[in-house]
Amino acid sequence: MGIGDYVCVTIGGGAPWGFRLQGGKEHKQPLQVTKVRKKSKACRAGLCEGDELISINSKPCSELTHSEAMQLIDGSSETLQILIKR
Repeated sequence: MGIGDYVCVTIGGGAPWGFRLQGGKEHKQPLQVTKVRKKSKACRAGLCEGDELISINSKPCSELTHSEAMQLIDGSSETLQILIKR
């Protein structure tokens, strides 16, 4: 896998997912994973620090604020599907 690859990460089991984000439309920065807790659901699913979020549950992230992205993530009950650029 090279830089700039797109990967679909599916995290199951419900919250807490085990990762943190930074960025968002209001910061004029892409949403990016800053922290993945060891042994968390996100870690087991393959999410990595530095991954850029392209979509959350099929909703594009380019126009989302940090708060809107967190609402989508927190609103996912059993499964969270994230398309990332690595």
